[in-house]
Amino acid sequence: MQKVVILGATEGVVKAIEEIRSTDQTSEIIFLALDGYYPYNPNFFLEYIKKEVSLNQVLCKPKDFYEKNRVKVILDKKIVKISFKKHKIVLEDSEAMEYDILLITDPPSYRFPDIKGVQREGVFGVKQFKDIQGMVKLAPIVETIVIQAEDGDALKFVFVFLKMGKEIVVISPNPEIFSSLSLEENNGIPQAIEEGKLRFLKEYPIVEILG
Repeated sequence: MQKVVILGATEGVVKAIEEIRSTDQTSEIIFLALDGYYPYNPNFFLEYIKKEVSLNQVLCKPKDFYEKNRVKVILDKKIVKISFKKHKIVLEDSEAMEYDILLITDPPSYRFPDIKGVQREGVFGVKQFKDIQGMVKLAPIVETIVIQAEDGDALKFVFVFLKMGKEIVVISPNPEIFSSLSLEENNGIPQAIEEGKLRFLKEYPIVEILG
């Protein structure tokens, strides 16, 4: 019997499990989460922040999917090292996990820019669900949110937080960043600026996060 370890965070994990079980009912399957959660759909992040969808709707499959497919789920272990030659994964508690087949369905992690203070509390990315959960937790108790944006996708978070009554500061090296938005979305920008709810810094990159 083979041991298959799947690393990931999104829908690719589910597809891998379904594909394996369609032809193989005997191999041991272990899902090792990269983000501390069951596989999720990033397309629902904005709706989750707005509380338009629940946690269960963000997840790709209900938890019993993994039970039915006899998948061992590990959510609370971080990977320290992978030895591809030895077919071994070393976890943060020095536990070693051997495997016959390793499937990596998502990039290992999102890396923040090399900015001093980026690991401080309250600094989040927009790619992983753990960061989205952090935003949801802190949003009700903060008044100002700074967003570093390089494309239109990041700007979608601007409008979500504006509707929540937050003051937003957008930092971007791209002076034409708003041109990627629809006409309807752009129409809300002048009003937000006039009301003092939105500021846009075009040529001031973040060099340090102080608090």
